Amino acid sequence: MGRSSTQEGFTQMSGFNVEVKPFDHVLYHITNYWPWHTSIWIALGQWSYYTHGGIVLRGNYEGDTETRDLVMDITASGVHIRPLASDVINGSNMMIMRAPASHVYTKEHIAKLAKFAWENQELTGYSIPGLLSQLWYLIVGIGSSEDPPYVPSRFICTQMSSYVDRVCGEHDPCPRRRDAVTRPVDLVRHSDLEIVTERLTLAKTLASCYRPPRSRRMQLAE
Repeated sequence: MGRSSTQEGFTQMSGFNVEVKPFDHVLYHITNYWPWHTSIWIALGQWSYYTHGGIVLRGNYEGDTETRDLVMDITASGVHIRPLASDVINGSNMMIMRAPASHVYTKEHIAKLAKFAWENQELTGYSIPGLLSQLWYLIVGIGSSEDPPYVPSRFICTQMSSYVDRVCGEHDPCPRRRDAVTRPVDLVRHSDLEIVTERLTLAKTLASCYRPPRSRRMQLAE
């Protein structure tokens, strides 16, 4: 991804309409309204357009000369780390939210984020039966403010985002909810996160020449 843009309103560093930073929360709008997709039931149950979430980090893919803005999320198949720009190009509607300016993420925090990403690639999300068993918590969101001191063996999207922000970044976006019951709607309505942009976009000049990574091997920025 290039470091300059000729379109007014797009950042020089990344080509996005806003500057994204490590630990930014990415909330995905619902885009599929077919009844057999779990997201539609989560959306209806929470009365929210946001049904999935991830967190931003940075890194270099092997063969790249530029540091990319990446998004880390989790699905039933496991942890995924990919260029954030690829989601924009593939048509995902994303909102970016960020901790208040009073909270400063240090180099140590960012190093912990990279370490978590490397060391927990084996984590998985819930299978469909397991996800169904969690729907009550995802919809109702019942839970205390107590969190376990260990990494859970499974996560659901914003559970992981909340955990990573709290443990690696020393910032709990939803202090009144345990990570295990932090839903996308909670990050939107009940957290201290601030909206950076309601719709992440990419300059057309960069989108047209975007190239996916030539390698799956990457080095995360610390």
